[in-house]
Amino acid sequence: VFMRGNERGFSLVELMIVVVIIGLIASVAVFMFTKQVNRSKAGEVHAVFADIEIQLDKFFTENGSYPISSFLIGDMFPNFIPMGEPAVVTGNSDWTLKLRMNFDKPALYCTYGVSQDLAHILSFTGSASILGSAVEAELTASAPSGAPIYGILARCNFDGDNVWSWYLKTSWIDRTLVGNPGE
Repeated sequence: VFMRGNERGFSLVELMIVVVIIGLIASVAVFMFTKQVNRSKAGEVHAVFADIEIQLDKFFTENGSYPISSFLIGDMFPNFIPMGEPAVVTGNSDWTLKLRMNFDKPALYCTYGVSQDLAHILSFTGSASILGSAVEAELTASAPSGAPIYGILARCNFDGDNVWSWYLKTSWIDRTLVGNPGE
């Protein structure tokens, strides 16, 4: 194509600048989209925590105590989560049987555990540096002495990057504690 008099085309530098700008906008959009997808997957944690809390309260009402269980990985439910993919809910763990849990979702992004032992909750969260020393201090300072307690732990890997997110909900702190959110 030959140019005549007043006609001008884009120079190579101008085209490269446009390509770079489009690339930057696309990379920001992909990052924000991924972050939003992970947030929506994390919504599972709050819903499952609410279901578990209902069953724990029901168990306490019927039995006068919370079920004896632990955060041992072997008793997490489901005990295996593929990286960034939901696990098909099959089988049961000791605590899910005791609580008669009936998960309405066919797949979960996180594994869950329950414990009613304060020392175990503190040793697990503190020694593994999952939630950090400030959270461990808050848990210790605010824990009721002699009262029945429980802790619910979720371990999640939403995007398959080998970075685990940890969530802890206790009967005595009215919020979900998050460690290493992996975002």
